[in-house]
Amino acid sequence: MYNFTTIVGVILMLAFSVSMFFIDRAEKDIPKG
Repeated sequence: MYNFTTIVGVILMLAFSVSMFFIDRAEKDIPKG
């Protein structure tokens, strides 16, 4: 059984990596200017 802090940390890391992935895709799809 994991403790609460470990679960929250993993969820935050996953959410951060997923958001960075989508932000990176959005910046490539949308031309800047």
